[in-house]
Amino acid sequence: MRAAGWKIVTLSEEYGVQQGQHVSDTAWISEQTAAGRVLVTSDARILSDPLERQAIVSARALMFTFPTARLRSDEHFGRLMTHRERIAGIVSLEDIPAAYALYEHRVSRILP
Repeated sequence: MRAAGWKIVTLSEEYGVQQGQHVSDTAWISEQTAAGRVLVTSDARILSDPLERQAIVSARALMFTFPTARLRSDEHFGRLMTHRERIAGIVSLEDIPAAYALYEHRVSRILP
């Protein structure tokens, strides 16, 4: 991702390897949104948890997720590269809060 020109900060880089594994979703959603970051997660379950959905709305977050956690990292990369122009367009709209799922052939808004 970085080699493709994306500015990436992982949870492990931001919080440390050990703490990054244990920081709550509601905390990193609000903290990273406040830091001006667009969120990307492979944990689509975030969107089914009412508290985590509320964190996205309250923080006015923009999040992209993959519809399944079963994808390999190269598949994540492939989808991000396939949809990079669409993602850039969504980011530029600043229509937040919002969450989008990155499917193989489409990007779908799933929140709100």
